[in-house]
Amino acid sequence: KMESKSFGYKIKDGAYFNVDSLSGRWSISKKPYNMGENKSLDERNEWDDLIRTVVVNVTDFCNLDCVYCSRQCARKTPGKMKLSLLKKVLKKGAEYGILNNSRVTIQFHGGEPLMEFNNLLLAVDYLSNKEKNHLKLRIQTNGTLINEKIMEECCKRNIEVGISLDGRKIEND
Repeated sequence: KMESKSFGYKIKDGAYFNVDSLSGRWSISKKPYNMGENKSLDERNEWDDLIRTVVVNVTDFCNLDCVYCSRQCARKTPGKMKLSLLKKVLKKGAEYGILNNSRVTIQFHGGEPLMEFNNLLLAVDYLSNKEKNHLKLRIQTNGTLINEKIMEECCKRNIEVGISLDGRKIEND
């Protein structure tokens, strides 16, 4: 049996982002918590009203090799998020939205997230309609892989698409 480990990352004085390595559960609190402690969601998430967006790096892989990219180091040993973890992240975001009667924005990022488009669709389709209503889904892409089918699938699922145009004029012209 795998042992669950909790990690409390200090965001600033008096603010911690807590993550459980096994379940993927997370919280924001005034002190680091052992996520395995039997605490109510309200006790663990004292500042949750600040969470509106979760950026999810689904892959380090990219179809481009831009010299100015901040993700260059990650692509030396690229990885990708497992579908099971991606489903957990979306479920947790939806649960949070339902609990707080709000919508959480999930921003798919990378590398190039469209390289994992099939897994993104599987994870989104795993959600119930109620869960989907509490999420706002976005993909941030370099735009080079967009085609009609991708746009149709995004439109069907209300996934917004943002295109990054980064770098200096010389790299983009």
